[in-house]
Amino acid sequence: MTGAKKVVGRRPERLWPLLLLMMIMIAAGTATAAGPPAPVPPGVNLHVVLEKLILRDHRGDLLRYPSQLAFDPAQEEIYLLLADRGGFVVYDYDFYPHLFLGKGRGLQRPRAVFFAPADHRVLVIQGRIDQRPPSLLIFDGAYLPLIEIELKTPDTPEGEHDFVPSAGVVGRNGDIYLAGGDPRGVMVLSPEGAFRRWLPPLASGEVTGEEEVAAGPISYLTRDTQGRLYGLSEEAGKVYVYSASEELLYSFGQKGANVGQLSRPRGLALDERRGLVYVVDYMRHSVLVYSLNGRFLHEFGGRGTAPRWFNFPNAVVVDAQGRVVVADMFNHRLQVLRPEFIGPGPVGPIPAPGPSAEQPPRRDERE
Repeated sequence: MTGAKKVVGRRPERLWPLLLLMMIMIAAGTATAAGPPAPVPPGVNLHVVLEKLILRDHRGDLLRYPSQLAFDPAQEEIYLLLADRGGFVVYDYDFYPHLFLGKGRGLQRPRAVFFAPADHRVLVIQGRIDQRPPSLLIFDGAYLPLIEIELKTPDTPEGEHDFVPSAGVVGRNGDIYLAGGDPRGVMVLSPEGAFRRWLPPLASGEVTGEEEVAAGPISYLTRDTQGRLYGLSEEAGKVYVYSASEELLYSFGQKGANVGQLSRPRGLALDERRGLVYVVDYMRHSVLVYSLNGRFLHEFGGRGTAPRWFNFPNAVVVDAQGRVVVADMFNHRLQVLRPEFIGPGPVGPIPAPGPSAEQPPRRDERE
């Protein structure tokens, strides 16, 4: 450190500058080497602080029934489905609505969007259009169309289109997984879009900690950085966790209408830095919080119009800073919430990593 005096003796009165210098260096090293937040320990209580209410879209119009959300980790952007506009408004890391992906890019009846961060592809699920089956539109990172895949399986009778997915994810090996509450399970496609198989909601074999698991159709799914798949069953009120090789590892969640139970769960999001799973419950107007291994920790919300209260929330995502974004559908808004954790020992927020020094570039505005 510049300006520090050299210690030339060992007399006690000459040691204090050295001790002070060592303390400063240790403190500086601690500040610069701080890592991501540690997993939340047992026994903590969660408190959420309102950071922002998002009430308007890219045109400045008030939001109407926001229902579906997705987070693109590569661009640090949040996509909100505007069903009445036939597209997605894209909010940047500061929640500025700087893009719209809609009819100008071939979208006609979008239902959901998800991403392939490895090659920056954007994948949009479309519903039935006249007599055409549901499809998957795949774009590159500049929203240039690459391919459209009709979602029709070999076991679907001619003229019938009975599978309409509502969520999707790209697996670690590039396979595409689509969920839509179908009793056959999750549709698995190759990276090129060819049908591979159905992944049932309950695979054979023993499940850790449980002898039997009530099977339920998967209505939503996501994945973690290790490739594990998290499938949510609204019907069963459970989350099923699969390995990257599609082996069922465990399940968690309990169907019901009381605290800690899932009545009509509609979406889930992962905070891997803190080791948390957030599940949004449409009928209980709440967000339930679990550890990654499925232990119920806390819930927040309740029906109301004030901040941190919900009115039929339908989707949840976690952004790169650990903020929880909830689609508060019948309150016509998005709520951006910052979690704080209080437990034994120090009280206060667990720090989340801020935006990187070099922010991802914004795409040109297109419609």
